[in-house]
Amino acid sequence: MTGIKHIFFDLDHTLWDFNTNVEITLREMFVKYNLGKHISSPEVFIAEYRFQNERYWNLYIDGKITKKHLRTVRYRKTLEVFGIKDKAMAEQMGTDYIVLSPLQSACFPNCHATLDYLKEKYSLHIITNGFEEVQTVKVKSSGIDHYFDNLITSEKAGALKPHRKIFDYTMKLLNATADECIMIGDEPTKDIQGAHNAGIRAIYFNPAGEVLDGVHSISNLNQLMEIL
Repeated sequence: MTGIKHIFFDLDHTLWDFNTNVEITLREMFVKYNLGKHISSPEVFIAEYRFQNERYWNLYIDGKITKKHLRTVRYRKTLEVFGIKDKAMAEQMGTDYIVLSPLQSACFPNCHATLDYLKEKYSLHIITNGFEEVQTVKVKSSGIDHYFDNLITSEKAGALKPHRKIFDYTMKLLNATADECIMIGDEPTKDIQGAHNAGIRAIYFNPAGEVLDGVHSISNLNQLMEIL
């Protein structure tokens, strides 16, 4: 690919192994809050949390609930499924999660080696829908902060992916044109279509090997060294 100066990475599910890190965190919370008294296993708790989190995260993306409400409601609704009606516990769990999960450090295979290679050739940046204070800790905890010139969050840009405003904001910050940029992410809509909406090329990352028609698709980050 020619003409590229800037590479935009998504963070969760692309560099930072969200599922692994969240599972570790939720298992710790399962023990801390003695949830085994009410729930048969950590796996059952985690599965229900994932369902509720996706449900309410989508409402947040659509602007129907606030960040503050999201943090608590996903735990309150999870606990209620198991007959636990404890609003104070849900609020504390929401706080604990925001503190504990970003401290986890698992990244996808070959993340560091790939970033080492790319950093020598391009300016690297992160564009993420995650919360400002959380994503900053994640990149530091996982030891990848030094690779990136900018961490652009939806809060900072005033828009969530796939809205083109977040991409336009980043290009304006860098004084870059769309043909000088490329986006790498795991979400077909938020990352790939969002980038295309702003005229930016994109690479789809899917560890399961799924591909998108008409888009460069990779299953391992080290494949970027062959493309870029």
